[in-house]
Amino acid sequence: MATPIYVPDIECDSCVKLISRKLKKADINDFSIKEDTVVLENQHKTKEAIRLINNLGYRASTEPFERKTFKERRRHFKENKQLYKIERLGLQHTLSVFIVLLAITALAYVGILKDIPDFMSNYGWWVFYLIISITSIGMAAWHFFA
Repeated sequence: MATPIYVPDIECDSCVKLISRKLKKADINDFSIKEDTVVLENQHKTKEAIRLINNLGYRASTEPFERKTFKERRRHFKENKQLYKIERLGLQHTLSVFIVLLAITALAYVGILKDIPDFMSNYGWWVFYLIISITSIGMAAWHFFA
């Protein structure tokens, strides 16, 4: 008989990978993860699976949870630095890339583009949106492959 374990803190594929690795390492192989639920085929390992998932920093129970508010999630992000290590590293890299691209754009403007009449009023926001797009897509790709 399948046993659902509710894990409402699963947000993305990296959460799924982390939980999967932990369960497989503990020799729990007969499970599937769907949305915010881990479904165990072996009912005898339910308590052990819940303990392992809790040790990773996720809430886990055989009873459904209410979703956390944004404020609770932000607090959880601040308090559990080890759990969000990959996300924190990604945010640091994204901010660094954003600053470097802004600096390159500023140098290009001072060196080349300032002689173009009305460049900033015509294209300034477009360049800024392009920088945001590049860094956002870079962060998304980095997070997906991390």
